[in-house]
Amino acid sequence: GEGLSVSAALTELIGGIGEHDFGQRLLTLFSETYDAEGFAIYHVSENAVHDVATEMREDSAVARRQVAIYLENQRWRRDPMIAQARHQLGQRRASVVQSPMHDLPKADFRDVLYDRMNICDRVLLCGRSSGGMIGLSLVRAAKSGAFDAGDMVRLTDACPLLMSIIDRHVAIVRRPPKLASALTSLGLIQQCLADA
Repeated sequence: GEGLSVSAALTELIGGIGEHDFGQRLLTLFSETYDAEGFAIYHVSENAVHDVATEMREDSAVARRQVAIYLENQRWRRDPMIAQARHQLGQRRASVVQSPMHDLPKADFRDVLYDRMNICDRVLLCGRSSGGMIGLSLVRAAKSGAFDAGDMVRLTDACPLLMSIIDRHVAIVRRPPKLASALTSLGLIQQCLADA
């Protein structure tokens, strides 16, 4: 399998590392390459999960609301795919987990998170990172059907590269801004004032 070919979308994604539109660039890549409806990226540590980016083709605001529901009451602790990802990352740096939607807990996951958005399949790409793991939950709408065997081979082949790109993006956006650059960048000065 070839994973990801060097496409314009991949080139754009790499150029967007650390940029505010990284999520939109990633959505373009996933839409074009895997016919994915959307994704959510999480940084998972032992005791917490942080949303990194969430995008959907049709309504990213709805997707972000679903992510907030997933994070509230720590649903991620009961997510069988997160448990499987942690197990698989014990043996390798990056991995892909696919679980049929009907295997997910009905009340906590299917009814609340996926059925409302007409999602029929979910794949979790995961990779080790400093302080935990990166999880990328990639979803497909019923109109596109489930990820097939060919999609899974390509996702598995692409997973190490994607996790490396995403890990680098997370490292950049989670790093506190340097005071010296804040004093020379009007955008950072305005952001610091707005955050105060």
